[in-house]
Amino acid sequence: YAKEAAQAVLSYGFDVLGLVCVIADVDEPNEASIRVLEALGMSRTRRAIVNGRPLLYYEIHTGQAHL
Repeated sequence: YAKEAAQAVLSYGFDVLGLVCVIADVDEPNEASIRVLEALGMSRTRRAIVNGRPLLYYEIHTGQAHL
């Protein structure tokens, strides 16, 4: 259900709130969450170490979402 829930959040952000970009971060070892972000059409933009943990950042812009 993660993909469906995330799709609803993206739809709300783009359609109701009028956002033009949504950014997500995920723990690098969390492969399941990475697959969800990629299935939504989000693109990896960078990697960072935050509080000693490796994070990956993804983003998606209006019109790119696979909703």
